[in-house]
Amino acid sequence: MDNQVIEKLQQMNHDKKLPFAFDNEKIKIISDKGQNYAIKAGAKLIRVPKDTHSQSWKDLLREKEISKMLKSQNLQTKTSEVYTFSNEDISFAYHDMVPGDILEGKKGEELYTQLTEEQKNLLAGDLAVFFAELHQIPLDNLNDIPPYGAEKISYDYEKRPDFDYVKNKKHLDKFGINLDEFRTPITEDKVFCHNDLHGGNLAIDPEKEHVLNGIFDFGNADINDRSVDFIKICAVDRNLARKTLKEYNKITGANVSMKEVDYQYLNWISASIEKFSQKQLTEEQQQKVFHQFSHDLNMFRVDVLKEKINRRDERLSHNPQVPFNSTSFKEIDSASLKMMGEKAFNRD
Repeated sequence: MDNQVIEKLQQMNHDKKLPFAFDNEKIKIISDKGQNYAIKAGAKLIRVPKDTHSQSWKDLLREKEISKMLKSQNLQTKTSEVYTFSNEDISFAYHDMVPGDILEGKKGEELYTQLTEEQKNLLAGDLAVFFAELHQIPLDNLNDIPPYGAEKISYDYEKRPDFDYVKNKKHLDKFGINLDEFRTPITEDKVFCHNDLHGGNLAIDPEKEHVLNGIFDFGNADINDRSVDFIKICAVDRNLARKTLKEYNKITGANVSMKEVDYQYLNWISASIEKFSQKQLTEEQQQKVFHQFSHDLNMFRVDVLKEKINRRDERLSHNPQVPFNSTSFKEIDSASLKMMGEKAFNRD
């Protein structure tokens, strides 16, 4: 089926039946996960639903309407402008590729690490500006946009019918994280959110001072609690999320708590661990997943510990008698990461 989609697009391109042109030698599927094929065709990103009668096509049509609304807002940050095409042979959404590199996976982590501190600070500031502009969009502007088709995304896990705090805590205990230290109520403050801004949905140019080139994939965008948009920035780097949130609160006068972001992030990770623990994975797949969760949560632990140490140092500079105690983390050396990952999927 994959090749049939490519061949159909190539033939239509040859016959000049598409709303754009590309080199037929420069087309490839970059992802076939989920409900759509993601295809790079020259400078365009094409998303072809595997079933045009499914909800995924309706969601793509919805994203087109969102992109039109965003364009009318004249945001400082570049966002992808989505169009759709449909005839008796094929239906798809498309937009210009946002130039640059994404901050996802091992390559993305290395890329972020190589940025200067000034570039990281400017990236945090630019993300804060984007969120501030996005969140100030009047909710009435969404009246003409179809409702989100899938189950409404909620990162306030305690309100989910399937939420199991004991199970989540048990998953994270095996990675040396005490969920009790992060548990906090989630403030209900509804705004228009991107809802899925992880490193794979933003592009940067490390050669520039302001590295952020643009933000894309508004397929999950919807009304949600303000804090939700900062959760997946933690997956890039928690320190980036902290800096972004600090700048955001300055710009907007809001008071979004990093503790809320941390708690939602950890519940999101716990839910992912549970999801994978239910799958039938090969030993090799298990090791890969184990290592990724171990790595991500260890990076989270390290940044929280750095933050605690900085706060301690600040307190000690004013009062040397103030003790520093942390029950959030167990002492875990790097050699234990692999073993921790293996234990994390043990449901006994």
